[in-house]
Amino acid sequence: MKPNRSWIGVVFTLSIASLLVVAAVAPRAIGRAPALPGVLAHPSCDLILQQSDGNQPLPLNYREGVVQPIAPPANVAACSLTVDPTYNYGFARLNLVQWDPVSLMPDPATVALRTVSFSASPMPWNPSRAEFYPPVVTKSLPNVAERPGPVAIDWRSEGGYVTMRFNNNGPAEAPTALRYPSGGGASTPLSGEHPVLSHAVCGGDRALQDLQVVQSVMTTTVLSDTDCFELIQRFRVPVLTRLRWIEVAFGVNPHPIYFDPVMAIVDAAGQSEPPVTLPPSLIEAPYAYFVSAPFWGSHFDFDHYITLEPEHDYWLLVRVEHRYFLYSRLLTGGESQDFTANIGPSFKRTAFDSNWIPNRGRALCFRLIGEPLARQMPHGRLRPRPLGEATPDGRMPQPSIATPTDPSRSAALSLRVAPNPARGASFVSWSGAAGALRIEVMDAQGRLVAANSGRASAAGQWLWSGARDDGRPLPAGVYFVRGTDAAGRVASDRVVLIR
Repeated sequence: MKPNRSWIGVVFTLSIASLLVVAAVAPRAIGRAPALPGVLAHPSCDLILQQSDGNQPLPLNYREGVVQPIAPPANVAACSLTVDPTYNYGFARLNLVQWDPVSLMPDPATVALRTVSFSASPMPWNPSRAEFYPPVVTKSLPNVAERPGPVAIDWRSEGGYVTMRFNNNGPAEAPTALRYPSGGGASTPLSGEHPVLSHAVCGGDRALQDLQVVQSVMTTTVLSDTDCFELIQRFRVPVLTRLRWIEVAFGVNPHPIYFDPVMAIVDAAGQSEPPVTLPPSLIEAPYAYFVSAPFWGSHFDFDHYITLEPEHDYWLLVRVEHRYFLYSRLLTGGESQDFTANIGPSFKRTAFDSNWIPNRGRALCFRLIGEPLARQMPHGRLRPRPLGEATPDGRMPQPSIATPTDPSRSAALSLRVAPNPARGASFVSWSGAAGALRIEVMDAQGRLVAANSGRASAAGQWLWSGARDDGRPLPAGVYFVRGTDAAGRVASDRVVLIR
C-alpha cells in the first residue's frame, strides 16, 4: 500500500473491506452550546502517525483478541483496522488502552481511554470515517501527578467470529502486533518476521498535537457508590494553562440518564474544604453516557475557555446524581512529590445542599487537557507548596506565575528526529534553546522544503507531517532538519523518509 496524505485516501487504500471504528462513546447533546474553534469536534487528519497494509487473514474466535501498539508519543484523533471480506458475525469491541511495554499487556492500572462496540456482520461492506470525541491526548507535562503512558489499539471478539488482516513483515517503525487467547493469559506475537496489523492512526493536525495532559490521576482502583450526588477534588496545575476539556473515569452504569449531570471547575483559593454553597463555577458543561464498559469520558463542549494559574487551588466538581460510578485512586502514602504537591483532598455529598464528607485516602481519577501557555517553566521543575499550606507569614497562597529560567545558561542546544526512518509524520524534539527556535527541513540538495516558525520554548516538540509547507507530500529520501535559536546556536539531525 502506498500512503496517501488524504485521510479518505488512507481509508480506502487500506482495503476494499476497510473498517474505521466508530466512536460509540461520542456524546451528542440536544441544544448544547456551539463548539469553540479548535480540535474537539471533527478534527482534520493532516497527520498519519502510523499505518500498515497487509493481506494475511487473522481469524478471531469468541473472546480472542489482538493488540496493535502505537509507537509515536502523539495524540490520536482516530484509528482504523482492516476487516477481511470473509464470513463475519457477532459483536466485537475496540478499546484504545494504555499499554505496558514491559508486560506486553494493556496497563491494568487504568481503564480504557476510549471504548467502542459494534456489530461484526456489516463491517466489510461499510467503510466509514470515525473519530474519537474528544481526541485522545497522551502527551503530558513532566510535573503532573500521574503521567499517561503509551497507547495501543486493543481489539476483542465478544461473541462471534471476525477475520482481520495483517502484514507478516510490516513497517519497522510500527510495533509488533500481539494475540490474546480466549481464556486470557500471556500474549503471543503473530506469525512472521515483524507482524503488524493492517491499520492507520490519525493524529489530527498540529493544533491537536500541541495539546497536553496538564494534570491527571490515572490509577483506577475503586469505584464510587450510589449514595453520591456530587464528587469534588482539589487540585493544582504545574504551569499556566488554557483548559480545553476534562475527563473522568466511568465505571459501568446500568441506568438510563434523563438529567444533565455536569463537570465544572470552581475556584478553591483559601479553602481547606468545599463550602456547602459553592461559589459560581469558572466553567462547566453537561455530560450524558450509557456506560456499558469502563472508560475515560468527557463532557459536551465548553462555551468559553478559562486559564488555570499555577500554585493556585481549584475544585473539580462532578455531579453524578446517584446514577454514575466514577473511579478513584486509593492512596498508599508512597505518592510522588508531584502528586502530593498538586492533588489535594477529595469529598462527596449525598444531596445538593448537604454537607461534604471527606473521601479519606482517595483521589478522584481525572485528566485535564489544555494548552500550556508561554509563561510555563519549560526547563526545570515547578516546586509549589503543598495544597492548602500557608506562606511563611501565615497568608494563604495566591495565584502566581513562575518566571522561566534562562536555558542558554544551563544546557547546550540539541535536536533529534523520531521515528527515524519515518513512513509519514515524525517528531522534531529539542532542548536547551535560548529564545525562539526556528526549524528548517532541507532536501539532499540543500533546498528548503518545510519550516516551523520560531517558538519561544527552551524544550519542546514539532510534529512534521513529512510534507512540504503547502501540503504536497515529499518523495522518499534523506532530509536534513536544522534548528536555530535566538542566540544563533544551531543543532541538526538527519531523517530518512520512506514511502
